Amino acid sequence: MKQLEEQVKRNPDDSEAWASLAFGYFCAGKWAESQKALKEALEKSKSHPIRSLRAQRRLAKLLLWTSNDPKVLPIVRSYGDHDFRFQLSLAKMLFRLKRWREAEQTLTSALATLTPGYEEWRDWLHILRGIARWNQGKRKEAIEDFERAYRLDKNWVGAIVWAYGQMGNLAKAKQILQEAAKANIPFAQILPRKGRKAVWLGILPIGEPDWLSGRWTEGVGIKGNWVVEILCFPTRNAPKLNGAIVFAITDSLFVIGRNIGNG
Repeated sequence: MKQLEEQVKRNPDDSEAWASLAFGYFCAGKWAESQKALKEALEKSKSHPIRSLRAQRRLAKLLLWTSNDPKVLPIVRSYGDHDFRFQLSLAKMLFRLKRWREAEQTLTSALATLTPGYEEWRDWLHILRGIARWNQGKRKEAIEDFERAYRLDKNWVGAIVWAYGQMGNLAKAKQILQEAAKANIPFAQILPRKGRKAVWLGILPIGEPDWLSGRWTEGVGIKGNWVVEILCFPTRNAPKLNGAIVFAITDSLFVIGRNIGNG
């Protein structure tokens, strides 16, 4: 990075060097420096277009990972390599921007072009497309995606049970939950902890397709309240749950769905 720092000192209009420097800072954990260099790269590229394929890819990745500005989407789409990881990152960005229709289109493309090396992501893609469809009011299509994910991996029981519960079809939700319990799927089990009731949660942040898991435990803190213990996967900086969907199943087989605000 020292060479890149020297390069932008010699030539402050070198948009490619700024883009690579921003990417390098980000990978090194220098967030503030990365954002400053990114701003320079975007500004300089208006008069000095980025022609290096490597610098274009780096800029696209960085914008996908960090930007919440819809104005950069044309740059991202122009500079991205459009492989599976690009499509998944683009979908995540569109989730953050709440551009559900575009997210659905991106995920549909990803499903249609999924290569054998990424086949294990198929259930994830259906879950994400289901969320994108759900947020457009396409409930039937969303449930179809959740069901496909559930058929591919029974651990998605929470998603399909939540969806049927939200649709008011509690009979179907209970049926699926009972089948999952018989199959010993952990999500469907009621797990006691120190004499208190506890239920496993599945938490799916709207803008971040990485599961969190945890449980509500009764009788902790303020009397009569339930608190949430959360485990994060993968480990990284503490996430912010902005508009997350929380699934919880109690011992009466009642489905609870809640939205979590900023936290």
